[in-house]
Amino acid sequence: HLTPNATMDAIEAVALTLPGAKTATKEADYLRIESTSKIMRFVDDLELKMTGDTLIVRSESRVGHSDFGVNRKRMEAIRRTLNE
Repeated sequence: HLTPNATMDAIEAVALTLPGAKTATKEADYLRIESTSKIMRFVDDLELKMTGDTLIVRSESRVGHSDFGVNRKRMEAIRRTLNE
């Protein structure tokens, strides 16, 4: 659950600290970040949606069968930073 003062701007600021991250879409309750890997230039989509005091997070690679745990690590990093 989100803290009462959590805003999409604050969530975006945290998401943009991730390597290769840039904002692709931003709305009042929705954010899509594109993260591009340094070496292979693969693009992953990170989607965040606020519903009340809950943040729904989805991170998915656009290509390939395995991301070697990158998407899970990305979501855990966001959760950890927002909870600090």
